[in-house]
Amino acid sequence: MTPNLRWYLPSRLFRVLTLIVALAALLLAFEARRAGAGVAVWAGGMAIVALWLGLHNLVRVAYDGRHLHYQTPWQLLLLERGQIAEVRWSGRFVSRLLVGYHPRERSGRIAMEQLRFLHLVPLRGQDELYALLGGRDEEG
Repeated sequence: MTPNLRWYLPSRLFRVLTLIVALAALLLAFEARRAGAGVAVWAGGMAIVALWLGLHNLVRVAYDGRHLHYQTPWQLLLLERGQIAEVRWSGRFVSRLLVGYHPRERSGRIAMEQLRFLHLVPLRGQDELYALLGGRDEEG
């Protein structure tokens, strides 16, 4: 990894929402001991969502002017600037970036006829990242 990259980390709001879901799962687990199997299913579902959110709290994103670095515990995706087709806002309650990109084929050629989307978690400083990636406001 390049040491001079500015990494964008998940926002505090996203971390707080993760904590709320984890606490809800824990409370449901305690309640399931008294209430039975129905509540245990809900507790298990909430625990899975909390785990998913927790793993996504480990996401890091950086942009060096030439490459977008998307790092998770299970992958590193490196997109060249030429692969990025669009950047726009997504989400209703919590805004986040949606990056449309052209994937690389096995031969290394950029598949311009294909378009994939990378849904970023809400990031601290994502307004700056949006501007760096060349996103445009829908109004203008």
